[in-house]
Amino acid sequence: MDIESSAELVRDRGRLEAKFLGFNQPYQETLALMHHIHEEVALHKRSSQLLLLEHKPVITITRSHMMKSVKTSEAAILDSGIDLVVADRGGDATFHGPGQLVGYPIIRLSNKHYVDIAWYVRSLEMSLLMAMHRLGVASAQLVPGFTGIWVKTSDELARVKFKKLIAIGVGIKDGVSKHGFALNIDIDHAKYSEHIVPCGLKDRGVITLREVFSQQSLEMPERSAMVLAISQCLAQTFSLLLTWP
Repeated sequence: MDIESSAELVRDRGRLEAKFLGFNQPYQETLALMHHIHEEVALHKRSSQLLLLEHKPVITITRSHMMKSVKTSEAAILDSGIDLVVADRGGDATFHGPGQLVGYPIIRLSNKHYVDIAWYVRSLEMSLLMAMHRLGVASAQLVPGFTGIWVKTSDELARVKFKKLIAIGVGIKDGVSKHGFALNIDIDHAKYSEHIVPCGLKDRGVITLREVFSQQSLEMPERSAMVLAISQCLAQTFSLLLTWP
């Protein structure tokens, strides 16, 4: 490696390159792309990346839980026009589809193989919480003992219930993060909850940004504003310079 190339790699280590890949992206192909980019980041061939997109309808389960939180059969899920995929991430069953912004931060956290994943999840949560507050979601908060970003709601009997706005499921390999988060913007979550207990949490629920802003009689921000706020807050949290191709 020549001196110029070496210097460029050093500069890249402090960058977060964000990309919006588009709508209706197939899960399996995106997963393959994420793994390819992860390998290149781990090998110092490119800077840290943030992939943002919306998926085609899919339910993902994990090897640790498999069908534990699935309420119907695989055939019923496929008949509903939803794919079913086993993902190599943490967490339980979840869903992706139109109306949900998915983010895959592929960030070089350390040159060592081991990184405290609990620290990374807490850091990711804080950056997403900061982004939601920046967008005007004052009710967004963390819930001790549970992963993700939540919104405190109450029913007609004034019973308090926390509903998940952003789900998180991540992994770390060779000091680089993979997988990420899913922000419910205006996804039809009932379509997926018919088949699964999202994240295996029976006594909670799911909420969308549209529902939150509607309850507060506020106008929804543009998707471009959401993408920018999340990208900026992630870069700030992990002390990286945000760039776009």
